[in-house]
Amino acid sequence: MIKKILFSWGDFVVSEYYHILSLYQQHRRYERKLFLFSLVLLVVTSLFVFGDFVRMNPFFIYLIAMGITFYYASRIRVEGKNYQHLKTFLRKYDPEILNHELLVFFIDYQLTNYFADEFGELLKRLKDDDLTNDEKAFENLETMITEIKKYYEYLSIDHQHEEEVELSLQWYKESIEKRKQDLL
Repeated sequence: MIKKILFSWGDFVVSEYYHILSLYQQHRRYERKLFLFSLVLLVVTSLFVFGDFVRMNPFFIYLIAMGITFYYASRIRVEGKNYQHLKTFLRKYDPEILNHELLVFFIDYQLTNYFADEFGELLKRLKDDDLTNDEKAFENLETMITEIKKYYEYLSIDHQHEEEVELSLQWYKESIEKRKQDLL
């Protein structure tokens, strides 16, 4: 069981892995929450228009309600802004990962939090027309995803971690380097 804490919210403290698991649960409920909010807002807006409380074109009232829904959708969104691009990349180059939604979400979280600038730049290079950029970007992105996938597999193994070990992607990379140095 992981006992070292990375994030703390008041009295509650959780490891990075469990934090990502809780975000994944929020991600899974995202569409349902958005649908229910939109439905309730549509009913309230329709009652407001039907009641004719304000002499205003109904189109504008529905437009305001739609704007509120878009704002709400952006506020409760949990995944990174490049989540769909990541899924497209994985669909094209590594479709077997797509079968494991939690792993895709974990990869997105790690890329967003630890490789944010690099990830965005690599996606831009993949989209441009230069084939040499595509090859380099593909190799770099594949390397990052492989590292994160190994980190995920390491975390998902159910074994005891030391109490004072800080589990993060950076720690994982450093421990690999240390093991390599020990072997030499």
